[in-house]
Amino acid sequence: MSQKLVLGPLLSVEDDNKYVVCFLNKTNLNYSVIFNNIMVKATKFVSLNSGYFYRAKYNIKQSKNSRIMKKVF
Repeated sequence: MSQKLVLGPLLSVEDDNKYVVCFLNKTNLNYSVIFNNIMVKATKFVSLNSGYFYRAKYNIKQSKNSRIMKKVF
């Protein structure tokens, strides 16, 4: 069954190694988000007048070849 989103997906990166996806849906069901072929359960964060707000997060493993970009102003 396909559900229409009210808002989202909202995408962000937290703490330099965590992907976060948030969305607002009218139905109170169990949802999952797939990150890099790994299914992660979305947690219902809050119930609003316009629907239910869900959040899913996935920690990114840093490789040995990772580089940190420095801001240059």
